[in-house]
This record gives sequence, C-alpha cells and structure tokens, in this order.
Amino acid sequence: NVESSIPLSYQWSRNGVSMDGEVDRILTLHADNGAADGDQYAVTVVSYGEVVESESASLSIVEAISLWLRTYFSESKWDEPLVMSKFADPDHDRVPNFFEYIFGTDPSR
Repeated sequence: NVESSIPLSYQWSRNGVSMDGEVDRILTLHADNGAADGDQYAVTVVSYGEVVESESASLSIVEAISLWLRTYFSESKWDEPLVMSKFADPDHDRVPNFFEYIFGTDPSR
C-alpha cells in the first residue's frame, strides 16, 4: 500500500508476469482469479519517470478451520489427515471437525 501527494501509477505482477487490469494501489485477490498458494506478487510504481519495484511477496493460503484446529492439536498432528481434515473425527464423537468448528465445540474431546 503506497500513498503519495504526487501522481503514481501501479502495475501488479504475479510470478513475474504483469496482471491485466491490476493497476490500483491495492491488490485485492479473489478465489476465482486463479490465486494459488505460493504465488509471488510484486508491484511496480511509476512517477515522473522514476520506477520502483517492490520485493516479491509469497501468498500463503490457509483455511480458517486449519488455523483453528492447530489450537487444539500439537504440531506433531498437523500433517495427519485423520486428525486435521475437515471431515475427520479425531475425538470419535461422530461430529466431524467442520461441525465442531461451526458450533465452537472442542474437536479433541
């Protein structure tokens, strides 16, 4: 996010390729525009012939439920699908993680 009293123009790029139509000072990503985990984003800002390119930033997509599950299970369990999947039932109460998340109940008990 860049602000200035002088006129600035912007061009965003993903993985080193200019993104058509992405010329605002803020880039907003949506699930339907092809954004993928690990994509590299950068912006080039131009004013009065001066060109500045930002460093690339890596996109990391993490579902809210995954972050929530990490508060209940130790790091050693984070790669176990039978514990961390949306539809897993690690506490065997017949309520999958997804519903535990929706209802705010503890998926580990």
